[in-house]
Amino acid sequence: MVSIYRSCCLILFLLLLNPIFGAGGQTENKYKASQPNLGVNRVNLIKDPSFRLGFKLIAPAPGKKTVIGNIQPPGVKEPPHWYLCQWNSLHCLSNAPIVTMPSGMLKTENKAKIIVFGQDSRRDSDLILGVDSRLEYPDGMRKKGQLWPHLLIEQDDVDIHLFGCIRRIRLQVEARLLKSEHFELDGYTPNLHTAQFLLTLIIQNRNRESAGYGDFIWFNVQIFDERYRSSPLYAAKDTADPSAKMIYSPPTRVYTDASLHDGHWVKFDKGLYPFIQEALSEARRKGYLQTSPSNNDFAISSVILGWEVPGISSVQMQVRGLSLIISLRP
Repeated sequence: MVSIYRSCCLILFLLLLNPIFGAGGQTENKYKASQPNLGVNRVNLIKDPSFRLGFKLIAPAPGKKTVIGNIQPPGVKEPPHWYLCQWNSLHCLSNAPIVTMPSGMLKTENKAKIIVFGQDSRRDSDLILGVDSRLEYPDGMRKKGQLWPHLLIEQDDVDIHLFGCIRRIRLQVEARLLKSEHFELDGYTPNLHTAQFLLTLIIQNRNRESAGYGDFIWFNVQIFDERYRSSPLYAAKDTADPSAKMIYSPPTRVYTDASLHDGHWVKFDKGLYPFIQEALSEARRKGYLQTSPSNNDFAISSVILGWEVPGISSVQMQVRGLSLIISLRP
């Protein structure tokens, strides 16, 4: 999930081109990706934050990113910045048609998942991701050690800025739960079975002169977990990924007192830098990152957003206004 390339402490000027729907013959322009003008020393790490260029579809088989096609608006030639990952799913989206909805949004779906993206004329949302995992578990509740389906978007071509060059990291995103149906069959236990919607950052050592170059942890922003109105702190080994790295998730209350369970829009607007620093310290206390003593060697190398569904659930989440803005030291 991680691509390796190096950069350090750049001052960037980013220009915003507002994508609009045009008349006939302007298909390429109306979906053009854009970035806001943030001024000196501020950078949005996320490219195409409104998902106007679509996605590179990844095969469901775990272990390697294999692109099997693009899901894009008609006429778009610029390659997507986002992957659409459907890890461990029995129902691949490769043959699902792309349909233009009356709002202008684009939809692709099959029996087990749905994705809606593009420009909504009502400006209601940028993205909808939905999973129905009843079709993913034909033999009943997932057993311990059994892999589970994901529906995630991922961007691993973010510009690399080492933490030694950064003053602040600000996350902004709004989310609304559209659907949550939970099924408890024989063998259900909340320790194994749930549906989670997460924003995950890969925090990786990107200093080539460091002995721990390439080592990393997962930093999660817990947007929704069907077991909790507000998710607790979580810091433990990742048992699903072969890397077995540490996952660190601050409690949801540090971002908001609201709960996605109520079906309203909930805004996450928070500086992440102190929490990421604590995550790195906690990782070392637990025996990780032992050859990476300096936090200044680390950077955000990948951004991931979406569903992990180790239980039997039918869920949909709506997202808008995603940004991850870093402030650089002068």
